[in-house]
Amino acid sequence: MLQANNNLQRVQNVKPDIDKLIDQLSTQRVGLDASGSDIKAQIEGLKQLISLAREAANRLALCFLCILCKTTIRIGAKTLFSAFAS
Repeated sequence: MLQANNNLQRVQNVKPDIDKLIDQLSTQRVGLDASGSDIKAQIEGLKQLISLAREAANRLALCFLCILCKTTIRIGAKTLFSAFAS
């Protein structure tokens, strides 16, 4: 019986610390969730910027190729780039 009371007393002594740690973890989780959402949005923005940069680089490469080859790029009746344009 004495051992049971001692064990119960030890549990009651550490319970406030455990409760405090649980509260801290909950608070930290909320902060981490918010940070994760922000990072995800920033990554999506970076993906869009990378896509735009690739498109621009591809257009430039195509224009330089046209200049080197002295050609014109057309799709249907629309001229996309002409090395002969003034």
